[in-house]
Amino acid sequence: MKGAVVIRCSYFISIAILILFSGCARTVYIPASENVPMFDTNRQIKATGFVSTSSLQLQGAYNPVKHFSVATNIKAGNGVGMYDAAIGTYGFNHNINWRYELFGGYGYNYNYSNEGVFHLEKRRDYNIASEYNRYYIQPAFGYFHNLIGYNTHYSFVFSSRESYLHFSGYAYTSTRTSALGEPIVNKNYHNQDVFVFEPAITTKFGIKNINLLFQVESISPYAAGFDVVHSDFSHTILFSAGIEYNFVFRK
Repeated sequence: MKGAVVIRCSYFISIAILILFSGCARTVYIPASENVPMFDTNRQIKATGFVSTSSLQLQGAYNPVKHFSVATNIKAGNGVGMYDAAIGTYGFNHNINWRYELFGGYGYNYNYSNEGVFHLEKRRDYNIASEYNRYYIQPAFGYFHNLIGYNTHYSFVFSSRESYLHFSGYAYTSTRTSALGEPIVNKNYHNQDVFVFEPAITTKFGIKNINLLFQVESISPYAAGFDVVHSDFSHTILFSAGIEYNFVFRK
């Protein structure tokens, strides 16, 4: 049985390494992995890190009092910056195996990239620049289970972030030109709004206070002000992996 647990851990670690060091092509909208701490009866600080070939994302969450929590996301990289903070509430059933939470937050984001970037051996042929503020709510619920005798545990969480994005600036310009020498695609907008629906499934597998975290996230944008279809707004499905550590305070 212990051998099976070791094999399972090795399997998850292999997947984590594969996803951690796989990048994604740069888009006008830079999505962030959803922060789903899912607190229990203990007062804790949860710290999570995600690494890709182009950026580093750090998440933190803290529940100073029962049923109240704060959370933050920071993402930084070459031409990428994202900073947001949220407050929320959480709860659980009497066995603490079913949990729920609700966050509301605000974030500031910027993103720019010039031509010449290679992704999957394909040269990108567009320039992008965007700056926007994000306002969002994020409900979530999940199931948690402990493997008695092995100090291991796992969980599955479904979350859905609904975001309102206000773009103070948005530009997407193709480096390919027409016969007249003009860019084939040239999008440039100011003070435009986008609504984004982002459901996600997160699974955690851990030993004691350390968790491996895997997340699959879907992105569906809607905008009346500008074209999100022909401007490489974002990928439809995103995969991410990270490592979480829980600092548990003594009661």
